[in-house]
Amino acid sequence: MFRTTMNLGLAIMLLLSCSQLRSFASNARADSNARAASNASAASNASAAGRIESKVETAKGVCDFLQAGLLWGTRVGGARFTISSGLLFNVQVVGADQVAGQDENSDDPSKRWLDQLSDSSFARRKDAAEQLKVIGASALPGLQRLSGSFNPDTAMLAKRLLIQIRKDVLLERLEAFQKDLQLDSQLRNPEVENGLPLWTLFKKSMGDSDGVRNLYSQAMERHAAEFIELQVDGSDVEGCLKRILNTSIGRGLFPRETISTILVLGNSKNLWPDALLKPEMANAIEQRLAYNTIAFSTNPYGELNRKLLGEWCSNRDIEKQGQISFNNYLLLVNNCQVTEALPKLLAIIEGARIPAYTRGTAILYASALATQEDLPKLEHIINDQTTIGSHPVAQTNISLRSNLGDLALIGLATRVGLEAESLGMEGVGDAASLQSSRNKFGFASNADRKRAIETWLKWRQKNLPDWPKSPVKL
Repeated sequence: MFRTTMNLGLAIMLLLSCSQLRSFASNARADSNARAASNASAASNASAAGRIESKVETAKGVCDFLQAGLLWGTRVGGARFTISSGLLFNVQVVGADQVAGQDENSDDPSKRWLDQLSDSSFARRKDAAEQLKVIGASALPGLQRLSGSFNPDTAMLAKRLLIQIRKDVLLERLEAFQKDLQLDSQLRNPEVENGLPLWTLFKKSMGDSDGVRNLYSQAMERHAAEFIELQVDGSDVEGCLKRILNTSIGRGLFPRETISTILVLGNSKNLWPDALLKPEMANAIEQRLAYNTIAFSTNPYGELNRKLLGEWCSNRDIEKQGQISFNNYLLLVNNCQVTEALPKLLAIIEGARIPAYTRGTAILYASALATQEDLPKLEHIINDQTTIGSHPVAQTNISLRSNLGDLALIGLATRVGLEAESLGMEGVGDAASLQSSRNKFGFASNADRKRAIETWLKWRQKNLPDWPKSPVKL
């Protein structure tokens, strides 16, 4: 682009830069002559020196032109001129050896088409793009350079071709990987795994079995663009994961390979800044997975995905998350019955700054998931009088008041088979399902609550003699 204004500071810098270029002309001429005299391949370098001689003379003419005050950025022969913002002028020179190197690569079949990718004709650019697709992997270095072109059309086209060719190359490797899978394990070629993006993470997360290889192959085919981006530049894991989360096979359901990909990426903390997912991202993952319960039980790869889910739930850094994240986490744990999450549920229950209703939910879910060995860990909560709410009993004047201790009591009782009615709890509905409103589990008075706790302790002492010494105080 031509510009017709020049300030004084720019004019001074321009004159100095032109002076430097003239100095370069003499040095380049001497350097190329010396190379021609001393190098065994003197003919090639002498030819390059001749070309540099011509280019430098042209560049010196350009300097005179620039000094006249006309400003632009271009490349002339062995020199590159850059002027930006009307203030900066830079000269980068290309030596005779680089010019000679360019000619040595002139047999590269992609060179012609790479040059044509910047043609003003759309038809010629399209033709060049098709030819570069055919050439394939050997065109990638040149396309990588063009992706940084100052010409936006050229840069955009080069970036598209980079993605397409990389995808084609990786799919070829994947095809070899899949064919190798059909062989006996002793006959397989380990080299077919080389260069496959995220395969190392899949193998580390789930092991190396035929099922894992099939699951990886399906994931690679469905999410090839994201796999390639993560292989080339792993700086935007969050952006890739967001696009993967938008995958659906209808009604918000994920295909099994998408679930695997989400959890492999989510569990690989080394991919994330500060080894921690943002709360919003963790929340989005849990919200979507909570409605894909069926994928962890019925499909052929359910056990593999369930293993990944157990790792997610047991390693979740819930202490730094907000209440919304707790609720989605609890929903996921309950819907999928993730027993590995019990330590995290206990941490939520003990969280003094966590809302009481969320802690109450964790109590009910923990009592449902706990083993006989883990149930005693919940008994001390019976003494927690943190209020949750109240609930009027239909067709009566009775109002039940609930606290966290009441939820621990009903959770323990229903878990071991003790009827809610025997504890004097009225209007609790189907307590065994632990899905009713939390404020339904309560008592009309403290006297009723005390009698219920006494009933629990007597029943437990009689029926569960191996239970540890009770921490409950009446």
